[in-house]
Amino acid sequence: MSCQKGMRKFIPVLGFIVLCLSFSAAADDWGAPNPVSFNSRGFGYVAEIFPPRSRQNSTEKPLCYFYEVGYPGGTAWKIDAKLKWKVPLANDLMPYQAVVSMNGRL
Repeated sequence: MSCQKGMRKFIPVLGFIVLCLSFSAAADDWGAPNPVSFNSRGFGYVAEIFPPRSRQNSTEKPLCYFYEVGYPGGTAWKIDAKLKWKVPLANDLMPYQAVVSMNGRL
């Protein structure tokens, strides 16, 4: 008789544990990566990285566009960006952070 009482208490506890574990498993779902941008101080250089199989990148690896940005003088706010290079990254994963120096090194 005491075994049946123990089982009656154990089944709801087991159900609660399974329920809690299912929520933590759903929290590990990652969404699709988004394009990211990194810039040097003063925005003299900008790196834009696009995820694999995205609108701007049809390859299997992340793709980096690296621009030199010039600000012409005068009263008009015009950004003159020149593409320095474009290359697929060695890593299969998108970078979380990157450092762009004021000399144009990524």
